Amino acid sequence: KKVRVLERACFEAVEDIVVARMMALAKADATVWEGVQPHRAKPSGKAPKPPREPKGLADPKDMFRSGKDSGKYGAFDDDGLPTQTADGSDLGEKELAALRKRHSAARSVWERHQAVVARYDEALAALRPGSETEDGALPAEQREQSCRAAGRTVVCELVRKFVLERGRDLAVQVNRGERDPDELKALIVHEEYKEEEVITDPVLMAIRKFDEAQTNRVATRLFRDVFDALAEDELAVGSHAFYGDISDADVQVAQESVAELGLESDGSVSYPDLKAYLESRDVGAPGQASSLVASLVGRRIEGWVERQGLARLYSPRSWRLRL
Repeated sequence: KKVRVLERACFEAVEDIVVARMMALAKADATVWEGVQPHRAKPSGKAPKPPREPKGLADPKDMFRSGKDSGKYGAFDDDGLPTQTADGSDLGEKELAALRKRHSAARSVWERHQAVVARYDEALAALRPGSETEDGALPAEQREQSCRAAGRTVVCELVRKFVLERGRDLAVQVNRGERDPDELKALIVHEEYKEEEVITDPVLMAIRKFDEAQTNRVATRLFRDVFDALAEDELAVGSHAFYGDISDADVQVAQESVAELGLESDGSVSYPDLKAYLESRDVGAPGQASSLVASLVGRRIEGWVERQGLARLYSPRSWRLRL
């Protein structure tokens, strides 16, 4: 019941606009009215009886031209009263007076009868649809009524749609407890469901031990711990356990290399960058290390060169003595 009241109120608020829009659309597309028949009003009462003609009824303008007076007179005035006989002789005053008396009596009867006929025609017209057009087209009143009914249907359907959508939204909010008053919230225990993360990558599994917020980043200062976590091989894949054998000196090389490559941001490195850095086997050109293996190989070569003194200049005699 309340929904019907709401529908009626909404339609009344936009009735003029909707009906005008419907009328404009229907006017622009004549196919809208194809197959629609004009309404024919049902009689609201009994049909009137046709009036009876009085005895001797005659049209005053023609009464002396027909019937028993046919052929007697040759000229008439505008009201149909004779002025001359058939042979063209003027009528005498006495004869004209008698004709006027007959004409006046016939006109009174004729006018009374015409008034009765007019009332009869009006009564018949009241039983017929007054707005129907002669060519069978839909009357304007019927078109407006149809557009009004269609507009009401459209508005009511929209109201129901909005009510249902709003109801679903409110139901979700209520089920989530978003509309609980503070007093009720204090008494209700809220249970949170969280889907468990499935990890299949050893590097991400090692990072997760130090990334409780699941940001997929890890501090470079924790590289030692990350390598030790890889050695634990929690996923039992055996592909990354050897990282636990890396020495602390090599861990420091990794930290410095990550910073030099620009992979570090605010003291941490992202999971994709660290994974690519650890697993890449590309040694690269000297001085352009982009992976852990390239960094360690480059650092070892630099150390060996430094220990052997290969960068120093010796004479041929000195080289022979050293070799």
